[in-house]
Amino acid sequence: MIQSIRKNPPSIIDAHSHTPLNRYMPFINRQCLTFSFIAFIALFTPGIQADFKAGASMVDISPAQYPVRVNGSFTERSATQAADKLFAKALALDDGRQQIILCVVDSCMVPRTLIDRAKSDASRATGIPMSQMMVSATHTHSAPSAMGCLGSRVDPRYAAMLPDRIARSMVNAVNRLKPARIGWAQMEDWKHTFNRRWIRRPDKVFNDPFGQNNVRAHMHPGHENPDATGPSGPVDPELSVMALQTMDGEPLAVFANYSMHYFGSPLLSADYYGRFAEHIANQMNAGADFVAIMSQ
Repeated sequence: MIQSIRKNPPSIIDAHSHTPLNRYMPFINRQCLTFSFIAFIALFTPGIQADFKAGASMVDISPAQYPVRVNGSFTERSATQAADKLFAKALALDDGRQQIILCVVDSCMVPRTLIDRAKSDASRATGIPMSQMMVSATHTHSAPSAMGCLGSRVDPRYAAMLPDRIARSMVNAVNRLKPARIGWAQMEDWKHTFNRRWIRRPDKVFNDPFGQNNVRAHMHPGHENPDATGPSGPVDPELSVMALQTMDGEPLAVFANYSMHYFGSPLLSADYYGRFAEHIANQMNAGADFVAIMSQ
């Protein structure tokens, strides 16, 4: 029987706010060390199933042609180059009775139509039902526009090529299934996530884009703004990690989750989700086939 454990590693240092991504590298490095620590602790969980298998894959989804439209700026913009590569990263899990696939895409948003197309292709290739596949986007605001949203129109060339890349990542993960060990752990980190949306006083309501005076929520109202009454909702502080090893103890994959928004980049970028993956691989001294995934 697979068991989980709960550990509390040392607190992560404070990060500076509202600075470019490279200014966050001390924070990201230390966060990666924390993830490495709880990943290794999680894998010492006893009683792993003998027939459990896992496989991981990552496929480059960077655009082949530039310029490309970019999501997330509230006004349409284009990028002519990338700061780093974008990926579709997949994890296949098999407990001997059922197989599932988890896939995380370096994109701001991916429409259901494209996801279903990728799932359908992967299902035909693997025999795994679409209902046993989950695909999500990291929500980086520096990826090509796979759908029209947040001020940008869809980039049709990019949207046309994306489903095949997502499907390929999922199929590759299934093809790489091998006997494995799994473990997971969680901690609470209240220092680096917060509710950015605050409720305004009834007499300080904004107009919406259509001229109606009904906007009660305000992003980043400013320190001790007298026009704001408090956060609009709760915060999820859980920092969780699932780690997988081969039966020989080689790192296979890490799947982490933390509710923190993107940092931003003028060039195409996987954002801190990609930086996390690079640094966790280095900290774990992992091989070329290792896949690190960060979702939010």
